[in-house]
Amino acid sequence: MWALLLAILIAGSTAAGLVFLPRLLGPDFNLTLSSNPILVQAGDWNYSIVKVEGVRGFVGVVSLGIVTSSGGLTAELNQGPGVSNPQSQIGLGTTGSLTLNIRSTGIGDYPVRIVATGGSASHYVDLVVRVQNLGMNFNPTSLTLARGTSGTVGISLTSLNGLSGNISSQAFACYYSTEFYTCPGQVDKHVTAQFTSNNFILQPGGSATVTLTVTVDSSDAAGTDQVWVTTTKNLWKFGPTTIQLTIV
Repeated sequence: MWALLLAILIAGSTAAGLVFLPRLLGPDFNLTLSSNPILVQAGDWNYSIVKVEGVRGFVGVVSLGIVTSSGGLTAELNQGPGVSNPQSQIGLGTTGSLTLNIRSTGIGDYPVRIVATGGSASHYVDLVVRVQNLGMNFNPTSLTLARGTSGTVGISLTSLNGLSGNISSQAFACYYSTEFYTCPGQVDKHVTAQFTSNNFILQPGGSATVTLTVTVDSSDAAGTDQVWVTTTKNLWKFGPTTIQLTIV
């Protein structure tokens, strides 16, 4: 009996040792993003840096791929922001990176998965591409002013898909011509356009209304101008949107 009990104890200790013996880990790598979610202005590009870092002496080539369920989303991996030279591999010594460039015209949140494979290791990271925009409505959409008078336009600004932050606006009038329709190259210096407030904070999902006052100097000539309105948030630019001004 004593011999049998001793054998059982030895077998149990051996089994326990096998269960709790730590598994030896081989070379591996980490996969990270510099920003998540990525905020994108509708119709424009933004980017996040995809970084791969070797762990436990990993050396080799890591292949990356993009998985997205939206046909309206453009996603590319390359060597830098705005670079049109797609890349899908990183030769890894210790660290390496590629730039994920993202663009979409449709407002909304888009799931994207970055998949990386190298040697026997494979990892992925999920991110959200949040496409935002600024809604702008004008009331009225055109003005008719006599020389020496003023008129106002109400401009409603609306946050679309969580757009927020410091918003600034500017406006100026330009001569209208079928042959030359650019601004500010042909600014009408006899017309001033001023906002009641040209700098304010827009909350996510919020809205604001500003008033644009347009004044025509009495020395101006009769004709048609375009009042150009541009709104910016950091490096994002919305517009320009134009208001037709008829001077009589």
